[in-house]
Amino acid sequence: MFQAAEAEEAKKNGYGGFTVELIHRDSPASPLYNPLLSQRQRMSIAFHNSMNRAAGAASASVQVLPDPKGTYLIRLSVGGPTPAPKLAVADTGSDLIWLQCCHDCSHKKPPDFNPNRSLTYKPIPCDSKACSALPGSRCAAVSATVCGGDDRGKNTTCLYSATYNDGSFSYGELATDTFTLDVVSGGENASFPDVIFGCGFKNHFENNDTEVSGIVGLGSSPYSLINQIGGARFSYCLVPLSNLNASSTLHIGHRSAAVHGGPGVVSTPLVIKPPTIFYYLTLLSISVENKTLNLVDESSKSVPKGNMFIDSGTTFSFLPADIYFKLEETVKNSISLKPMEPNRRRFLRLCYRDLGAEDVPVITARFDGGGELKLKAVNSFVDIGDGVGCLGFAPTKGIPVFGNVAHTNFLVEYDVEKMVVSFVPTDCVKWKYK
Repeated sequence: MFQAAEAEEAKKNGYGGFTVELIHRDSPASPLYNPLLSQRQRMSIAFHNSMNRAAGAASASVQVLPDPKGTYLIRLSVGGPTPAPKLAVADTGSDLIWLQCCHDCSHKKPPDFNPNRSLTYKPIPCDSKACSALPGSRCAAVSATVCGGDDRGKNTTCLYSATYNDGSFSYGELATDTFTLDVVSGGENASFPDVIFGCGFKNHFENNDTEVSGIVGLGSSPYSLINQIGGARFSYCLVPLSNLNASSTLHIGHRSAAVHGGPGVVSTPLVIKPPTIFYYLTLLSISVENKTLNLVDESSKSVPKGNMFIDSGTTFSFLPADIYFKLEETVKNSISLKPMEPNRRRFLRLCYRDLGAEDVPVITARFDGGGELKLKAVNSFVDIGDGVGCLGFAPTKGIPVFGNVAHTNFLVEYDVEKMVVSFVPTDCVKWKYK
């Protein structure tokens, strides 16, 4: 297996890292897939999940986190010597890794993780830096019914708390164990010892009744999987919503063929600010044909750094209300078809019947650093069923979000050493990491 020490050496030598599959929650391969739902119902659920995540991010603190209903799932195994296979939400908008664990596993079925069966499971001591540095952690005595299954004495167990704005939560023991990712290219499965994660013995999670075990955070926190395994770069390629039978992919590790500076590449600085969960971008303006809409703060007459966060777990994109309504009007004026009449039951505002990709103007998002990202129809409009296509943007009073529809058919690479994100136009259905 590809071990952590080998990963560091490989990075120095230009090794290409490894690739895992990202399973869209609405893919037939997902345990969350419901064949009885219509396309309109799926898009309505995705929109309301996106709204909840955006609203949560706008008020995110170390105590309350955004909605955990991410869009993509990842396969992994935990523990040793016989790893237990799990399926978890992979989320660039989450910091901590946590899994649902069981008190008495004799009455439990997957997805719960039984730490008593793992010889590599180690509780994190209360007096460790890993415990004290985690926001919301505390020390307490834990009885034999809790995750580790033994009496550890008074105030010796490090407990974590993850609470989300939709009412979901996970409380439990902070521990380490071996995490093994199911690799689809780049060699054998990738195994990493001593990964810090939360073993949740008290959970309320949307996916409790499915095979989904928890959350794998890919955010900017030191506790995210990316930062723990030393993935100086990671990237993903998301297939269009119209082709979810194909696989999206997540690549972790350094690639010898550097993205930066290549043909068609758009790069912009990543901005990190409290709470250190999200990756922020600085959006300067949005253009449709020859009409430019500038994101200027009226009080300062400048564009604040990190005014939008990029999130693979949010389907739709959200803009400040004044910018959104100008964008809607500009796009409407650029499409020769007649838009549908407004409808309270329709969750997106600007919609058309029988809209073709050739009818949609290119929307250009200009980011700090001079990057101009050309958003085609697949990035700006979504099929909500019954032959209706709608603009995949919405207004918000909170922090703007660059959602995953806008990432479709781009190779999106995060360089967390140089703090840059790059977008490369790519056919993600055909793309293979080299």
